[in-house]
Amino acid sequence: MTVADRTAKAVAMNDQVAFAEVIEELERRKIKADSDWVLDEFLLFALLVGSKSFRVGGDLCSAIINERHPKNPMDSSLHGALRSLSENAYAIEGGFSFVKLVFCDLIGQLRIDSLVARTVYAELTGTGLVAELDNFPKLLAYRAFDLLVQKGIEDKLDSMDSIVAAIEARSANMSIRDWFKIAIAMRPSVVAWIVGLLFVLCSACFSAGIWFTSSIESKSTNSLPKSTISEPAPVPDTANVGKEPLP
Repeated sequence: MTVADRTAKAVAMNDQVAFAEVIEELERRKIKADSDWVLDEFLLFALLVGSKSFRVGGDLCSAIINERHPKNPMDSSLHGALRSLSENAYAIEGGFSFVKLVFCDLIGQLRIDSLVARTVYAELTGTGLVAELDNFPKLLAYRAFDLLVQKGIEDKLDSMDSIVAAIEARSANMSIRDWFKIAIAMRPSVVAWIVGLLFVLCSACFSAGIWFTSSIESKSTNSLPKSTISEPAPVPDTANVGKEPLP
């Protein structure tokens, strides 16, 4: 396992002992501008996160950053963002602000307001920056997108909860006019869905009522006792009583 992998694992597992061991190992090395580990952006970022989380290794991070020399504008912008983080300048502004966004999230100090969201989103979408990034900075950019989306979803949920809570608090005193205003403010598709649902419910209740009434009538008819009245007996013929039959 490389030193970069061990550093990232120690940070991910919140293992302060393992991180301190990595710092001790690196402090014994000579920092050279052309050393692979000095030029490793992933390692440097992991060291910065660990140094702020465990409060160890800050001097090593500063020494590495001072020895690095950017070769192009992209490297210069990333270098400036990493230097700001090593100096505890966490304001999410300037070039490569998305790097600071992800860093603050990892150390538990992320605060995204509308200005921060617009700043990072504009940088990632309006300049074609992401397509030109190297692998690791591009990974940070994708993570910054995720954080912005997550923040947007949370804000929408909070707003909806506030709206529902306000309606519940005032429902007892709301007039028909107030409910009508709420219906007007809704999207037509939502209103149509609600009306359709009410129609289905009313139809179901009406059908259930008809079935219930028919069932009661059927049971009442079947429960009536059968008639016990017999047919009338034949009336005797009294006209020929006492008369002898004709020969």
